[in-house]
Amino acid sequence: ARLPFLVDRLAEAVCIEALGMSDLVREHVETLVSERAALMADLAEMEGVETVDSAANFFLFRTPLAAADLRTALAARGVLIRDVTGYPELAPQGGQPGWTRVSVGAPAENRAFVAALADVLAG
Repeated sequence: ARLPFLVDRLAEAVCIEALGMSDLVREHVETLVSERAALMADLAEMEGVETVDSAANFFLFRTPLAAADLRTALAARGVLIRDVTGYPELAPQGGQPGWTRVSVGAPAENRAFVAALADVLAG
């Protein structure tokens, strides 16, 4: 049996080395925070899209589409999101579709996600 999120020795060694590079780590964190804010702002401008504020490298959002349908449509455009409707608190409730999760990526990846989502929502 393996624990969830198990890190192998190579990843552990790289991480330990990276911890000694505080300027680089700080720069990456600043970029992540900035990109997360930009992504959430872009989604806030889209009609029918709701987001949940986050301090992590990902956030939850939902659209008028069912989470599984949205995941499939985005995957067809080369963009992967996570359907988290298996968690009872994130499942469809009260006529609202369930939630999905998107991870914050590099700026180009984030722009591709926003463009693909806009395309899917436009029909």
